[in-house]
Amino acid sequence: MEDQLEMKSKPLTSTTQKEIVTVQNIYKSFGEKKVLQGVSFHLKKGENLVVLGKSGTGKSVLIKCLVGLLYPDRGSVNVLGENVLELDPVALDALRLKIGFNFQNSALYDSMTVRENLEFPLKRNFREMTEKELDKAVDEALESVGLSHTKDLMPSELSGGMRKRIGIARTLILKPEIMLYDEPTSGLDPVTAKEINELIVEVKEKYHTAAIVITHDISCARTTGDRIMALAEGKVLEAGTFEEISKTDHPALKAFFDY
Repeated sequence: MEDQLEMKSKPLTSTTQKEIVTVQNIYKSFGEKKVLQGVSFHLKKGENLVVLGKSGTGKSVLIKCLVGLLYPDRGSVNVLGENVLELDPVALDALRLKIGFNFQNSALYDSMTVRENLEFPLKRNFREMTEKELDKAVDEALESVGLSHTKDLMPSELSGGMRKRIGIARTLILKPEIMLYDEPTSGLDPVTAKEINELIVEVKEKYHTAAIVITHDISCARTTGDRIMALAEGKVLEAGTFEEISKTDHPALKAFFDY
């Protein structure tokens, strides 16, 4: 079990730059409200892709389609070589174990200590783990986010930034190949937001994960994104590096850089 859960530490090579997420021309509506209108993109192994846009542009709906929490009305979604739209529940659960989803509110259980929050996904998915293995996994995850001293604290005793970090640690503990961050800096002061942005970059470099970062925060996009994809009204406006999209003349996107 320790070998199964051992952190990945091999350096990236050119062979790792393959597409591990490919979304083709997906549409999603809720009644008459059109949320996604022909969105296509890819994510390569070892990169952070930022999906930038105002609230209500379909960003969160997009990543929910990646993990089968929602299904597009049409189009295709391929994640880690799997056609998400054709997976049965068992196969979908197996795929989700390889994808870490960081919710906007950190989604910690208030009645559990930090240690218990981190142990929970391990006990649910790896029931044969010993107490020693659980302790080691929890210690490694907390160390990775710089919060080893919080192990026996309750979520109510943590600041907003600390809760965000613990949420990331709980996701990392399952050693995912892809991280999904939903508005990771929402509700944080500028100093704490900067620390979370830097942590997202550190996670990629240390664990060689790929990530999709959903945000409306231009500072988050600048710091965390290898590439930026800008959404507005359910469509992709621009895609490229931060420097490339910062030169856009599109009014809906230009407002981010003029703020």
